[in-house]
Parts: sequence; structure tokens; C-alpha cells
Amino acid sequence: MYSEEDKQRDTVIVYSKMAVGLAKVYAPAIGFTAAGIGLMVLSRNILRSRNAALAAALATTTTSFKEYRKRVVERSTGPILIRCSVIICAWKRSKLKR
Repeated sequence: MYSEEDKQRDTVIVYSKMAVGLAKVYAPAIGFTAAGIGLMVLSRNILRSRNAALAAALATTTTSFKEYRKRVVERSTGPILIRCSVIICAWKRSKLKR
């Protein structure tokens, strides 16, 4: 006869085999999903550090460009005004001669 104890033991064996079978089927999907989520989190951190570096580079470049522009204006304002006045004077003289 098939006793109650044998029934419980066979039920445990069947359920454990079924659980192992399901784990074998779904383990790759669960593993790849976890790996994908982990890689997305890591990529977010990488992009955040890249954006911070880009912002720092932009700030440095902007500051350097403003300083350069200021130096150029200081150095060239005088000569430009002198050149413009010479050109205007020459143009006026040429008009007077006509």
C-alpha cells in the first residue's frame, strides 16, 4: 500500500524537482535582468561624472575666453582708433581735392 508518509515524501520530491526545473528555466532571465539594471545604474554614474567634467571645462574655457577678450580689447582699442582717424582724415582730404 501507499502510505501517507510515502505520499508526503513523494510530494516533496516532486515539488523540489519542479522548483529546480523552474529555476533552471528562469535563472538566466533573472540574472540578465539584474545585470541590466546594475549596468544602467553604473552608466548613470559614469554620465554624471562626464557631465561634471564637461561643466568644469566649460567654466574654465569661458573664464579664459573672457580674460583673452578683455586683453584683446585693451591692446587693440588705441591702435584701432588711431587707424580709423587716419583713414577718415585721408578720405576727407581726398574729397577736398576733387
